[in-house]
Amino acid sequence: MKKIESSFKKRIAIDVDGTIANQCKGAIEYIEKIMGLEVITEPEEIDTWNHIIETKTENILLSDFFKEKILDERLVYIMKPFNGVVKEIGDLAKKHHIKIITSRREESKDYTINWLKNNKIKYHEFCTTKRKAKCKLDVDILIEDDPYATLLTAKENEEKLVILISRPYNINTKWMNKDELDFNKQIKNGRIKRMGKWSEITSYILNLD
Repeated sequence: MKKIESSFKKRIAIDVDGTIANQCKGAIEYIEKIMGLEVITEPEEIDTWNHIIETKTENILLSDFFKEKILDERLVYIMKPFNGVVKEIGDLAKKHHIKIITSRREESKDYTINWLKNNKIKYHEFCTTKRKAKCKLDVDILIEDDPYATLLTAKENEEKLVILISRPYNINTKWMNKDELDFNKQIKNGRIKRMGKWSEITSYILNLD
């Protein structure tokens, strides 16, 4: 485990895709610029990973697209950070230890790190991890867009602060099936804190005791 500087108050794990990187918009840009298709679907319309991206000539299932293109570094580099995220993480990094985490495969590690550098995202540690293993990370705070990862973490450790940043695909959670009730229970009792903007997240953390 990486040694944490004593001056840091909290250890914060921040997910990449959907939390820092706008992967839905990146997917649409890839389809247009790399695949040469004219996309009709807007990024804001994507409310599930089984969303159909409509183009003028064919339809593309989003989940299949990511499975096929997940190791294509052109997809990584075409993504952009969400508005304001670089500044907000930079503010957090002044007082807290930032650990960037991703469920991307190990083969994508080098160009993911390059992407973070190119976009001037400040952090102290980086690791690839499995979706189900995020709840085991030795951190105080998890910031995620994935309802499953937040649910597992909230149930695993009651001391850990779990923050879900709202995205169109994690607002309607019927696709979680039997886990939806448990997830909504964790939201209601405050174990998972849903926040709408990065500025809200930063303000909340910086004002913790």
